Amino acid sequence: MKTKEFIKAIKKIIKEEVAKQVKQVLSEQSSNNKSSLTEEYKTLKTFSANDARAGFAAFQDQGQPNALSTPDVNGRPIDPSKVTDSVKNALTRDYSELVKRFNK
Repeated sequence: MKTKEFIKAIKKIIKEEVAKQVKQVLSEQSSNNKSSLTEEYKTLKTFSANDARAGFAAFQDQGQPNALSTPDVNGRPIDPSKVTDSVKNALTRDYSELVKRFNK
Protein backbone atom coordinates (compact mmCIF):
# COMPACT_ATOMS: atom_id res chain seq x y z
CA MET A 1 0.00 0.00 0.00
CA LYS A 2 1.34 3.38 -0.97
CA THR A 3 1.68 6.18 1.57
CA LYS A 4 -1.03 8.33 -0.04
CA GLU A 5 -3.49 5.44 -0.02
CA PHE A 6 -2.63 4.66 3.59
CA ILE A 7 -3.20 8.29 4.66
CA LYS A 8 -6.49 8.37 2.75
CA ALA A 9 -7.66 5.17 4.49
CA ILE A 10 -6.67 6.51 7.93
CA LYS A 11 -8.52 9.79 7.27
CA LYS A 12 -11.62 7.86 6.23
CA ILE A 13 -11.52 5.66 9.34
CA ILE A 14 -10.97 8.67 11.62
CA LYS A 15 -13.80 10.59 9.97
CA GLU A 16 -16.21 7.68 10.40
CA GLU A 17 -15.19 7.11 14.02
CA VAL A 18 -15.48 10.80 14.90
CA ALA A 19 -18.92 10.98 13.29
CA LYS A 20 -20.03 7.92 15.24
CA GLN A 21 -18.74 9.31 18.55
CA VAL A 22 -20.27 12.75 17.96
CA LYS A 23 -23.62 11.15 17.19
CA GLN A 24 -23.41 9.08 20.37
CA VAL A 25 -22.45 12.04 22.57
CA LEU A 26 -25.19 14.22 21.10
CA SER A 27 -27.83 11.57 21.65
CA GLU A 28 -26.70 11.16 25.27
CA GLN A 29 -26.82 14.91 25.84
CA SER A 30 -30.25 15.28 24.25
CA SER A 31 -31.68 12.52 26.42
CA ASN A 32 -30.15 14.13 29.52
CA ASN A 33 -31.43 17.57 28.48
CA LYS A 34 -34.96 16.29 27.87
CA SER A 35 -35.25 14.96 31.38
CA SER A 36 -33.71 18.08 32.95
CA LEU A 37 -35.83 20.42 30.83
CA THR A 38 -39.05 18.81 31.93
CA GLU A 39 -37.94 19.31 35.53
CA GLU A 40 -37.12 22.99 34.85
CA TYR A 41 -40.46 23.66 33.19
CA LYS A 42 -42.30 22.48 36.29
CA THR A 43 -40.86 25.42 38.24
CA LEU A 44 -41.62 28.12 35.68
CA LYS A 45 -44.37 30.56 36.55
CA THR A 46 -46.86 32.05 34.16
CA PHE A 47 -46.00 35.36 32.55
CA SER A 48 -48.68 38.06 32.57
CA ALA A 49 -49.07 41.54 31.10
CA ASN A 50 -48.33 43.01 34.53
CA ASP A 51 -45.01 41.19 34.56
CA ALA A 52 -44.21 42.65 31.15
CA ARG A 53 -45.09 46.17 32.26
CA ALA A 54 -42.95 45.85 35.36
CA GLY A 55 -40.05 44.55 33.30
CA PHE A 56 -40.29 47.36 30.77
CA ALA A 57 -40.54 49.99 33.52
CA ALA A 58 -37.45 48.62 35.23
CA PHE A 59 -35.60 48.52 31.91
CA GLN A 60 -36.47 52.14 31.12
CA ASP A 61 -35.41 53.37 34.55
CA GLN A 62 -31.94 51.86 34.18
CA GLY A 63 -30.75 54.50 31.74
CA GLN A 64 -31.93 57.48 33.80
CA PRO A 65 -29.23 58.99 36.00
CA ASN A 66 -30.16 59.72 39.57
CA ALA A 67 -30.19 63.49 40.14
CA LEU A 68 -28.64 63.09 43.57
CA SER A 69 -25.77 60.99 42.27
CA THR A 70 -24.89 63.33 39.40
CA PRO A 71 -21.48 64.90 40.12
CA ASP A 72 -20.47 68.48 39.41
CA VAL A 73 -17.60 69.38 37.06
CA ASN A 74 -15.09 68.54 39.79
CA GLY A 75 -16.61 65.11 40.45
CA ARG A 76 -18.23 66.03 43.77
CA PRO A 77 -21.87 65.03 44.41
CA ILE A 78 -24.39 67.83 43.97
CA ASP A 79 -26.61 68.72 46.92
CA PRO A 80 -30.01 69.65 45.42
CA SER A 81 -30.91 71.76 48.47
CA LYS A 82 -28.06 74.15 47.65
CA VAL A 83 -29.27 74.95 44.11
CA THR A 84 -30.27 78.61 43.93
CA ASP A 85 -33.74 79.78 42.94
CA SER A 86 -32.42 81.43 39.77
CA VAL A 87 -30.99 78.11 38.59
CA LYS A 88 -34.20 76.27 39.50
CA ASN A 89 -36.24 78.82 37.54
CA ALA A 90 -33.93 78.55 34.53
CA LEU A 91 -34.22 74.76 34.54
CA THR A 92 -38.01 74.68 34.91
CA ARG A 93 -38.88 77.62 32.65
CA ASP A 94 -41.11 77.04 29.60
CA TYR A 95 -38.89 77.78 26.60
CA SER A 96 -41.47 76.88 23.95
CA GLU A 97 -42.13 80.53 22.97
CA LEU A 98 -38.40 81.17 22.58
CA VAL A 99 -38.02 78.09 20.39
CA LYS A 100 -40.95 79.21 18.20
CA ARG A 101 -39.21 82.56 17.63
CA PHE A 102 -36.02 80.81 16.53
CA ASN A 103 -37.97 78.61 14.10
CA LYS A 104 -39.44 81.66 12.29
